[in-house]
Amino acid sequence: MYKMVYSGVAVSFFLGILIGALIMGHLMDFFGRKEAAVIVRSSLGIICGVCLYLSGTFCSIELFIVGHFLAGIINIFKVVLIIYAAECSPDKSRGLTAMALGSGSFIVVLLVTPLCLPNYLGNDTNWTILPALCAILAAVHLTIALMFPQSPKHLYITLHDKEKCREAILFYHGSTADLGDVEEEYEQERLYLQQGHATIKEVWNNKTLRRSLINISLCAFVPAASAINVKSQYHAAMLMSFGMTQSGAMFAIMLILIGGAPLCVLAPWLIERIGRRPLILMVCGLCVGEWALLGAAQFIVDMKLQYTDLSSALGIAGSIMGQAACMLGLLTLTAILISEMCPHTARAAISQVSQLIPIVFAMITVLLYPMAVETVGFMFNVTMVIISSTLFYACYAMIPETKGLPVDEIMHKISRVDHPPARAESSEELISRATRYGSMDSANSYDEI
Repeated sequence: MYKMVYSGVAVSFFLGILIGALIMGHLMDFFGRKEAAVIVRSSLGIICGVCLYLSGTFCSIELFIVGHFLAGIINIFKVVLIIYAAECSPDKSRGLTAMALGSGSFIVVLLVTPLCLPNYLGNDTNWTILPALCAILAAVHLTIALMFPQSPKHLYITLHDKEKCREAILFYHGSTADLGDVEEEYEQERLYLQQGHATIKEVWNNKTLRRSLINISLCAFVPAASAINVKSQYHAAMLMSFGMTQSGAMFAIMLILIGGAPLCVLAPWLIERIGRRPLILMVCGLCVGEWALLGAAQFIVDMKLQYTDLSSALGIAGSIMGQAACMLGLLTLTAILISEMCPHTARAAISQVSQLIPIVFAMITVLLYPMAVETVGFMFNVTMVIISSTLFYACYAMIPETKGLPVDEIMHKISRVDHPPARAESSEELISRATRYGSMDSANSYDEI
């Protein structure tokens, strides 16, 4: 019974993610990028921290579940935050900006993790201080972020406010930004879908948008099928089952987080250096390796081989691979692709649909993990290795490179997969097409897709 209640509390987090995915598209389009990413997300962060603090003060499991539920909504709304940041950034630095957000989150977690040790705040007496600190940080973030302008793309394409759009461009791109070129790019993105906010049906009926949706959904499934969801609820218990003590498991988790710091600094540079596609494949490979090593550790436990040092080492090695994947963009790459692989008016629908099935899959995985380990043991890991390997191959076969390209050029690139040219373009034709970028001829060419 206790394990079912424990699993239920864990699943409440993913239920929050599911509800958040259902509402974030509407909020993005009709409430605004900044409002959804900053005001809603930070306000929920304050409420979440208060609920968790009061749950400890009054010994209320109900408030604890509500806090976990709100934390799930906050987690999925990070997608909106990354889309907002990417829309505010120049094309050449979209990936860097989005990755920097992920790196900033990691630095905060890294600073707080030592406080979670049992000798400090990770005990029955003092743990409520942690959610109180989170509520304070959310309030600080809300206060500072309110001073930043709205997304210039949202101002231009959705609100049709060119004056505020120019002010936002100068704020985010710098005073030397060429307003004419940036507005031409926004205009081409607007012309791709002129009927307003795209519905899910319209996305599916458009071959190019449908392929974008499939590509983004594949990328969204990678973290859902990784071990990060199980570890978010059971990491310490998992390492302890491999033979470690509670203090040893917490200390190992802290060292793993610290060990990921160099990749945290490297990732924003790496995504603009090697591109999105190689990074996605690298992350997929690390997820496969993590499940394999955790499965090997679980095999030793299942067979009662009494090699606790080896099983602990394998568990830590697998966790290191998972942390490396996280630092390289496991939870960020999907949002980056949403901001790059679909036009502004289709982002809300695509971001909503692409998240739903992976979220449900992650919820089921977290709910079943304790019972699965007891019944089938390491075969659970084998199943996840097979799923992750399949995703690796699918990403390798389907996801194109989008680094540094305007959204309308990326859409053209995706459309050429569905409609391959009868003959290869000559270099002169490629140059000619590049010089048409931003012209009405370029826009009209998309109507033929």
